[in-house]
Amino acid sequence: MSSSKETYTPSPRPETLSRPFRVAMLNRYDRQGGAAIAGFRLAEALLQAGADVRLYVRGKTVADDFVRDVGGFSEKLDLLLEKVVVGLHDRKPAWNFGFGLMSRGVKFNIEPADVVHVHWPHHGLLSLEGLRRLPGPVVWTLHDMWALTGGCHYAGACEKYLVRCDACPQLRSRAGDLAARQWEKKRRLFEDKRITFVACSRWLAAEARRSALLAGADVRSVANAIDVDVFCPGDKAAARKKFGLPPEAYVALFASARTDDPRKGFHYLAKAARGKDCVVALMGENKSAPPPGTVALGKISGDAALAEAYRAADVLVAPSLEDNLPNTVMEAAACGVASVGFDVGGVPELIDDGKTGFVVAPGSVEGIAAALDRFSNPDLRRSFGENARKKVLDEFAYAVVAEKYMDVYRHAVEKHRRLPDKRDD
Repeated sequence: MSSSKETYTPSPRPETLSRPFRVAMLNRYDRQGGAAIAGFRLAEALLQAGADVRLYVRGKTVADDFVRDVGGFSEKLDLLLEKVVVGLHDRKPAWNFGFGLMSRGVKFNIEPADVVHVHWPHHGLLSLEGLRRLPGPVVWTLHDMWALTGGCHYAGACEKYLVRCDACPQLRSRAGDLAARQWEKKRRLFEDKRITFVACSRWLAAEARRSALLAGADVRSVANAIDVDVFCPGDKAAARKKFGLPPEAYVALFASARTDDPRKGFHYLAKAARGKDCVVALMGENKSAPPPGTVALGKISGDAALAEAYRAADVLVAPSLEDNLPNTVMEAAACGVASVGFDVGGVPELIDDGKTGFVVAPGSVEGIAAALDRFSNPDLRRSFGENARKKVLDEFAYAVVAEKYMDVYRHAVEKHRRLPDKRDD
């Protein structure tokens, strides 16, 4: 049954870490959405590195034994109730999916663990009070800006989070609004400095340190991990045949969970590709008909199938207006496919401009068009693709990222030993 008063089985502070780390991961979903996929892949990486990992989610969809379903009365009802609350405070005549709450959670027990690792706890997994009561050392990976704002996942042009969130422009609300109240709850939660925050990108780490809520907090930066044995170069001709793409065409791929999400910026690619001798392929869910002149690959599930889709492309175009460390760019690079992206968020940390792809000014149709022209050269695509693959092997492979997180866990354990336990204050 859903409840705002979660309870957990505490774990004793470990006296020795000579045995494998026991990691309790908390993520709302197991494989649905970018944060879920990133968390799942990290769990796999840590398991391969010898850690003992349990991943707690609501609504398990995978067969893996390390994933635990915490249940709950109704996942969809929790999400609906949250959107109703936000909608009552939102002066715009539409659902606001860019603003989230952590007001509700479910009761569940955590098996004894040395570290509790939170990823994306929204939509009824944890409340802020439940987060405060988590046992032992707590690590929280930031997949967006939510922890540093009054409730928005990305702040856009708003910089109120640098001082204090109030009268949220996303809600178009007045002073003392929902954002202000939630911001104050977070301020009280974070003031004891118990949580170790990990940003997926250096950009987000810098924003966290600049924010009023996390200024002075323990903030680190570790990139997401990717399985380079699954996401790897392969047979392009076979991939083209599978997805019905012309074998000799120049294919530019756009990939997003929802291809019609305005934040992901497909319209910039659509304008840039007009009149060019290239095929634009769309990978992701879109409830409306695909735009004229494009090929819709649809929603693709499973890493092996995703890798095949990337292999079918010559270049990935990622014109997001706001993003942290997009999985799509990393996945494409691992498959030896170069990318074009806007200079936003952590995108430049994935694309080495002029070496593994091109980084262009945000919103620049001309910049994307120029990059598409340059990538019409097969030799350039091949060279950049090889560089992109090497970058992934050096920086984002499972073994590389797992060791970085093991260092974070060791730090969190040592820090926890020095701090008083205030969970019951």
